[in-house]
Amino acid sequence: MKIKVVSIIVCLALIVLSLVSCAANNTGIKGEDDLKNRKIGVIESTKSDVFAGKYTDSGCEIIKYPSYIGLEKALEAGEIDCAVVDENLAKTRIKKGAQIEIASEPLGQDTLTFSTVKSKRVYNVMLNKALEALSASGKIDEIVNAYLEDPNYVYDYADSAERSNGSFTVVLDPSQVPYVFAQDESREMPGGIGLALIDAICEHLGCAYTLLPLSGSSLEASLRMGIADFAMGSFDLQNGEEGFEELQETMPILTYNHVIVIKK
Repeated sequence: MKIKVVSIIVCLALIVLSLVSCAANNTGIKGEDDLKNRKIGVIESTKSDVFAGKYTDSGCEIIKYPSYIGLEKALEAGEIDCAVVDENLAKTRIKKGAQIEIASEPLGQDTLTFSTVKSKRVYNVMLNKALEALSASGKIDEIVNAYLEDPNYVYDYADSAERSNGSFTVVLDPSQVPYVFAQDESREMPGGIGLALIDAICEHLGCAYTLLPLSGSSLEASLRMGIADFAMGSFDLQNGEEGFEELQETMPILTYNHVIVIKK
């Protein structure tokens, strides 16, 4: 009889611990309707940053992080309730074993483009023609799908130095995973969807290129000041901020969704 009582107590204890554990990890966030009065993390100067701003009307506190690593650590530590990020970024991190999960249906769509200043209209025309050709040949889909299916994929970069049709200076934000992967001890050179696309475009045009890494908030300024010829990324061109009316975007390269991410 004592053995049965002890067994029952042990079973009940395990059930209680299991429920407590689940409660600790379950934020109760399943979609957009559950975001009232939440702490939401975003990566600053991204479109997800701009997109999540609308939730401040629901009493949410938007907390900005300079990179996804900081955002993910805050999520794991319980400093924020959830994050709003690019779905491709979330899926890439999940494949790499991150203890996160996508908690929502897509919240809304955005597009990845390149941007130039209107005074360099010829650059915009050149980029669009190259993108049209690469899209028709299937090269863009090949690059995008390779990176999204395998987070460890490495693009075969051509030798830019041998190209004779001039050179571009391209500015980008190295924190924009999976579009840019920063160089680290395990990777000989930076990589990612965006960099592979830049290489493919310049190879198609026969141009060399130089990469200039800057934070997201500095990209448009570098274009307006003539430091860079074009940027990887698009901006909220309708936000009314001074200087943005000078920018123009190329045709969309790919479409992605914003999603809510929570701790597993």
